[in-house]
Amino acid sequence: MRHSKLLSSLVCLCLVACTKYDECKFFNFDITNIPDIKTDGVLDIYSVGEKAESLYECKIFDKYICSLHSDTESMISLSDMETGELAGQYFKRGRSGNELISCMPISEILRESAGYSAFLFSPVERKLMKWNISSSLETGTTVYSDIVELGSWRKGILPLMAIYEMTGERVIAYNTGQIGEWYETPAYEIYDMTTSELVEKLTLFNKVEIDTDDERYSSRIFLSLKDCIHPDRSKLAFGMFYMPVISIIDLSDNTCKGVRINGKPRFTPNEKICHFVDMAADENHIYALYCGERLKHNEDFPKYLYVFDWNGSIEYKYELPFRVTGLELSNDKLYFLDYFTNTLHYKELSDMVISTHR
Repeated sequence: MRHSKLLSSLVCLCLVACTKYDECKFFNFDITNIPDIKTDGVLDIYSVGEKAESLYECKIFDKYICSLHSDTESMISLSDMETGELAGQYFKRGRSGNELISCMPISEILRESAGYSAFLFSPVERKLMKWNISSSLETGTTVYSDIVELGSWRKGILPLMAIYEMTGERVIAYNTGQIGEWYETPAYEIYDMTTSELVEKLTLFNKVEIDTDDERYSSRIFLSLKDCIHPDRSKLAFGMFYMPVISIIDLSDNTCKGVRINGKPRFTPNEKICHFVDMAADENHIYALYCGERLKHNEDFPKYLYVFDWNGSIEYKYELPFRVTGLELSNDKLYFLDYFTNTLHYKELSDMVISTHR
């Protein structure tokens, strides 16, 4: 009898530990299963140089690295990618004038007729600023093209994690719905820059209650994602950190479709598998860094690069020669970042066999 109870307890523990969730329940749109493919070999990537530093949450454009700092007087710095020389420091930390208390990472660098610019967002002040990078480089000061205070469905701190320019004076942003212990279902939101108001909320996700033995991995973070936008602003793609799912929003009608790669581990909260870690895009392709392993300190970083078309089909899958922490696309090159080793590598897109051969 005692052995029977012990066996029953072990079975129950196993069922709790191995609980797998139907990933489709997290989404308000269709998810299609697609087959994985064999790797197309190891991708040869090359060092930018010893002077190039790969910092956490940095963007690359032209010859510059744009880095976000959490422990310096200025929040943003620009440095020469090859020489390492500091080109400028911007966005002084403070509470007076246009100084900022907080700043979220930059999602993209915009190349416009007048030069380079970027959107920065302060969740505490709810300020969305369009930073004129080219003018800032010329003058040595922080130059803004526009500053608006966003309205929202909730007063107080506004937790926007990614912001992209759309057509027609609008931006689309991913609202994580998370502020401390307060939590709502995440959503993509569209704001009008002329009125500063929220004009549409895309309810693409469902709040799913998750049983986990680690409160750091509660239901509030299992919809973590990385995203990128098509250069012509027609589509936005996002890859899930905790699920092997890539989804694409058609921004003409805000419909969404997703694909799940067959053979990848199913979502299990107590195992915490790391999937898509970073993304970049051009006119024809979505480039996505993929891990597929359990979260471990300094070991859960990507070792694969998937190349999708904008219909969600896998075109290529490359193995990386070493693990990296981030991905950037600029100057017709893919840049591979590793802020643990403080190194930066690249691959010319023209050297990659990118075509629709599958």
